[in-house]
Amino acid sequence: MLERDDIRFAIDDARRRHAALVDLINNSDRMALGLMQLYVALASAAISGTAAIYFGFGMTGSPGWLAWVLLSLGVPLAIGAALCLAALWPSNINLPGQQMNFWQWAAHPDVAAENAFNTLLSHIAEGHTRNEKINRRVSRLMYAAKICGALGPLFALAMFLYGAMTR
Repeated sequence: MLERDDIRFAIDDARRRHAALVDLINNSDRMALGLMQLYVALASAAISGTAAIYFGFGMTGSPGWLAWVLLSLGVPLAIGAALCLAALWPSNINLPGQQMNFWQWAAHPDVAAENAFNTLLSHIAEGHTRNEKINRRVSRLMYAAKICGALGPLFALAMFLYGAMTR
């Protein structure tokens, strides 16, 4: 059986880990927002350039195949922006700390300290499990968004080389 100080250490350790996971989710949200802003700006410019070249707006004088180069850059970036938006979608994260009713229950004279500590650790574990699922989902979406960001220039370069060689 754990001593009272050991239980306090365990609870403190669990709380710190739980808070670190919440911080990780918050940082992922910030990264998703920044990446989405970049992708939207670049995708908008590339797709606008595609329209200008393809439809001849403003008499660009550019060869028509360059429209496909810009489109091959803009589409993966637009998909990446959508993935970032999905990563930013609100989630029901579990925040560190307990509701007031837990502490009211734990302070009741009929509740043993060990029982309160075990219940507290159970609550932290449940919330941590929920946050881990959210973090895994956000991580997968951000990974896919980053892949889209890397593929856009590669597709554009491939399309440019193909267009330059065939024209």
